[in-house]
Amino acid sequence: MNVFSSAYPILDSSGQEVRPEVAFAEARRAIANYRFRKLVQTDTAGFDPLTQWYLLAWDAFKAREFVFDEARQLALEIGGFNVDDLGKVYKLITSTGGNCKLLTPKERLKKRAFSLDEGGFSSLYLVDSLHAPIAIYEEEYNPQLVRRFMQNTGLMDSDALIKTMEIALKVLPQSTSEYDSLVSLRLAMDEIKAKVVVEQLVLSV
Repeated sequence: MNVFSSAYPILDSSGQEVRPEVAFAEARRAIANYRFRKLVQTDTAGFDPLTQWYLLAWDAFKAREFVFDEARQLALEIGGFNVDDLGKVYKLITSTGGNCKLLTPKERLKKRAFSLDEGGFSSLYLVDSLHAPIAIYEEEYNPQLVRRFMQNTGLMDSDALIKTMEIALKVLPQSTSEYDSLVSLRLAMDEIKAKVVVEQLVLSV
């Protein structure tokens, strides 16, 4: 606000005055893009907005539950989907009393957010490609079932999924079931261990 006020009026390339809310929205979007690039550390092409939101939510809030308006703001910063669809369509969150909660892979599976049928599984959203193997593993803790599913759905050859796993291991709190399952899968499956690099998350602001 201080920077905007000191430089007022702000004009765009056509000479039109930029309204404060527009400038702030652009600033938030730039910050979100910057933080995601820092997380990925390579080209961010191929990451769908929904998965970006999921990973940045864990990175920013570091908790399963947080204020819904924060979720809304983050969705606006990223763009690409309607914030109301986070719960209604994608089954990523539940919201009550002004707060929201990130659902676990098993909870999302029960709500039919994604399918574990190999013929009907869709890898359109990387967050679903991340959650499906976790949900399978947490059913019987059998890496062989995960391996078969990933091979038959093409997920084993997805570089974008491997990068998503790496980022998830950076941003997920170690107290979460998702983190435990990803670590276990990495240790149990040489195909994942050979590709997924685990490193300490350090982000400069």
